[in-house]
Amino acid sequence: TQLRSIAARREPLTAPANQTVDAAVMVTDVCGFARLTEELNDDGPHGAETLTEVLNTCFSALIDRVYEHGGDVIEIEGDAVIATWAAGRDCDIDEATRRAAQCAIACMDTVHGTEPLPGVEIRIRSSLSCGPMHLMHVGGNKAKWRFVVAGNAMVDVALGCGFANPGEVLVSPQAEEHVGEHKGATLSNGFRRIDQIQAFDPTDFERSHEPIEVPAKLEGDIRLNVLAAVATRVDAGQHDWIAESRAVSVLFVNFPRLTCETAAERLTLHQCVSDIQREIERYD
Repeated sequence: TQLRSIAARREPLTAPANQTVDAAVMVTDVCGFARLTEELNDDGPHGAETLTEVLNTCFSALIDRVYEHGGDVIEIEGDAVIATWAAGRDCDIDEATRRAAQCAIACMDTVHGTEPLPGVEIRIRSSLSCGPMHLMHVGGNKAKWRFVVAGNAMVDVALGCGFANPGEVLVSPQAEEHVGEHKGATLSNGFRRIDQIQAFDPTDFERSHEPIEVPAKLEGDIRLNVLAAVATRVDAGQHDWIAESRAVSVLFVNFPRLTCETAAERLTLHQCVSDIQREIERYD
């Protein structure tokens, strides 16, 4: 999604940008990931290699399921995969939401409960919603534009993942009417748990995987979406999964009342991110 957005501009970003689309969104969270990471980090370099193998197995399978169902992985946030299915000429919001729900069930069937290594069990939970979503590039301090996805649907899936138990797929009230025929139960919080949904034909979700042509002058915009440590490894020809343990300090900033549903709110987000970038740079 980010790459297509960059390629469509044809020119480097010089101002904040927003694209609003109707889409379904799915978040699949790997439960207990933080605890597993801490345990493996205590094992030194061998633990980092083991964690790499677990991540490779788990996230590769989740990403494969998303693409098999016609979706786009827009972000991997820590221990969660965020994927979208945009409505358009070939897919209305009903179809997009149905694909997201079928993907969530497929992820559960193929990943939840698996053991990539002896004694390491993968447990996942998923949530999905739908509605207008805002794909934005904000910040821009020293040309560092950050890709942000916002909208009420993103708030819904965050809530749903908080409600879901390991092994569950929850659908927001907004998305329930779009998922099609299914079996499940409505919970007291208004979300609906999906236990079974109509099977899909893989040919229904065929999509183009042809390379996206990006002008050389936009390479800088692409590299801004890659961590510097990772970009250095890629430049050195190290294209496989890479892992190393580092001690870091993390600052988490949340804007709980900023939905970005209006142009004014999106501008406020841009200004806030730009200010935060400047402050972080002072202490970097």
